[in-house]
Amino acid sequence: MKTPGIETSTVLKVLLAIAAAVIAFLVFGWVFRVITRLIWLLAGVLIVVVLALVALRLLRDLL
Repeated sequence: MKTPGIETSTVLKVLLAIAAAVIAFLVFGWVFRVITRLIWLLAGVLIVVVLALVALRLLRDLL
């Protein structure tokens, strides 16, 4: 004989799904932040390398 209402297993499944969604959101946010920092770092390094090459070329032309 079953009592009317929501079963405990259903509530636990919903809570587990919510917890998994929150954890996935936090992990995705962390990964996104790391990737964007790496992209900005690589862009900065690329700019420094290009400026250094331009400076070397100008120095070579002057000397």
